[in-house]
Amino acid sequence: MKSKKTIITIFLSNLIILSVFGCNTTKSTSKSNETNEELNKIRMEQIVQEVEEEESKNNPIQTTGNDTIKKYGVDSLKTIMNYSLYIEYFIQDNYKDAYKYWKYLYSNAPKFNKGVYINGIKMIKDFIKKSKDDDALKNKWIDSLFMIYDQRITYFNEKGFVIGKKGEDLFILDPSRFEEAYKLLEESINLEKDNSSSVTPYYFMYTTTIMLKHKKIDESVLVQNFVTVTTIIDNNIAKGEKVSRWRKINDNVVQLTSPYLEFEVLEPIFTKKFNDNKDNLSDITNMISLLDSKRYTENNLYMMLSERAYELEPSPKAAYSLGNAHYGKGNYSKAIFYYEKAVNAMDDSNIDKAKYYMSLAESQKKAGSLSAARASARKSANLNPNNGTPFIFIGDLYASSSSSCGKSDFEKQAVYWIAVDQYFIARSKGNEDAAKRISKYSQHFPTKEESFYQEPPIKDGANYSIGCWINATTKARFNE
Repeated sequence: MKSKKTIITIFLSNLIILSVFGCNTTKSTSKSNETNEELNKIRMEQIVQEVEEEESKNNPIQTTGNDTIKKYGVDSLKTIMNYSLYIEYFIQDNYKDAYKYWKYLYSNAPKFNKGVYINGIKMIKDFIKKSKDDDALKNKWIDSLFMIYDQRITYFNEKGFVIGKKGEDLFILDPSRFEEAYKLLEESINLEKDNSSSVTPYYFMYTTTIMLKHKKIDESVLVQNFVTVTTIIDNNIAKGEKVSRWRKINDNVVQLTSPYLEFEVLEPIFTKKFNDNKDNLSDITNMISLLDSKRYTENNLYMMLSERAYELEPSPKAAYSLGNAHYGKGNYSKAIFYYEKAVNAMDDSNIDKAKYYMSLAESQKKAGSLSAARASARKSANLNPNNGTPFIFIGDLYASSSSSCGKSDFEKQAVYWIAVDQYFIARSKGNEDAAKRISKYSQHFPTKEESFYQEPPIKDGANYSIGCWINATTKARFNE
């Protein structure tokens, strides 16, 4: 262990840096339901760790005017010495020795550095973890934790973000205080909206479900909270920032709330809400979005909401919803009509356009317009080049045509060549379904013996033209 003199010398030589930045150092009912709950827990632990690590990086001092006393306390040299000692122990994960020096800063120089609060939270969470079965000690540390959050808000603001973290920790550390945690998380969501930390919406919905179980709220509140949270998630995905994380949050929220959002629950709530105010486009759009997320589109309620949304504002999104409604009812020609309205009204920069084209392709396939369906899928692929789904779709179109494209068994089996070509493209783009299809349909390739009896014989690797509506060229490949 280094001497205090050495530590102070090191600190003073880096005084400017240390007085500006916080510490950067971080370390690196059924079996199905239980599995899903465990997956949610693992995902959330990973995401919480990511968020905490991000926040611990480079947190500059935020001072106002000549607020020197709050920053350095009445004895600036003593503050600097305590900071030096605390940070040296902290980076060694020696929180026990770091804490007594950290506490001086917290009590006597409350605006010295935001990193002090971030690191303080980390230390006290470690103390809580080590409290084990000592409930009195654990509760003492929990109270200290929340005092740090409150003081951070006082001196560094960021109220919405910080009370969200406070609510998360309160619920995780003491689930019996779920109602208090719920109110903190609700306040955070209302303040931050789309700027919410990705963790907060999940725990807001988690506490919402607990509130419903204990009859502290009714089902309509859970539904409204779900709409609020999924809107935040969708808006952040649309921004294109941390998309993977937000998608994981979305998966967790949907899994968490699924038991409470059956159609039988939503239908009376949404019907009453609609009948009470048929001109509230925002509410109608939110209801449609929730039904979309649950794939509840094959019902009269969805049709009614979609038609009214389109009447109020014939936007691409409203046209798309109405297309979904008709698709769900099996009215494929009408679905095509509205999907085309949606894509034709959208700019190519709109990230939803690729999704809309795939819905159009599905309707065209159902209507028997296979060439048009392929063309729509290709447009989707062009708009979103990293997505393998359009190629899976085209491959499936080809594979399903094998029995009708060709006169001989050989010609029909050769269709699988071009189907597998599409699956290889999909696999190169990370589609998880592609490999299974490649394995499945490769088994239907013609044999070398069958190729020998063609006129002229077909050689392995030779170009081969597929006729019918497909009208494309592929490479010959054979099973033994």
